[in-house]
Parts: sequence; C-alpha cells; structure tokens
Amino acid sequence: MKESEFNMKEEIQLAAEAIFSALYHDGDTDLQELQEKVNWKSPVFDWALGWLVGKEDVEVTPANGSFRLKRAAPAPAVFPLRGN
Repeated sequence: MKESEFNMKEEIQLAAEAIFSALYHDGDTDLQELQEKVNWKSPVFDWALGWLVGKEDVEVTPANGSFRLKRAAPAPAVFPLRGN
C-alpha cells in the first residue's frame, strides 16, 4: 500500500469519527450545519458521510430542500468520542 493511500484512508476515518461524534453528542442536524460543525471539506466529508450511511450508522432523510442527519447506531467502540 502506498503512503498516500494510507493517509487518505486515515483522513476519511478521522472525518467519519468527527461526524459520528457530533451526531452522538449534539443530536440530529442538517447537512450544512454538520459540515460546518465538524469543519471537514468536500470531498473527504462526503466520502466519510457516505461510508457511515453505507454502514447504516447514520440515517439521511430529505428535509426542506436539504437533508437531515441522525445517528442510527450506538457509538462504535473504535470511535474516540469526546467526553468519553
């Protein structure tokens, strides 16, 4: 595996952890608010969110021309959540 491939996977995992942690601690939110809260830019934010949705850890529903996100699963043990 190339160094750049490892760094990209690590970056996506860090973004996913930030997304899940924000939903875990702060509750449901809309897509734009979440992206601003976790401070990750596209495309890494998008890839991380897609990974979480694919694993069914996060649910996405349409809402007022945007999307609403909520945690769909308990906190995975692999994610270091703030306050734990």
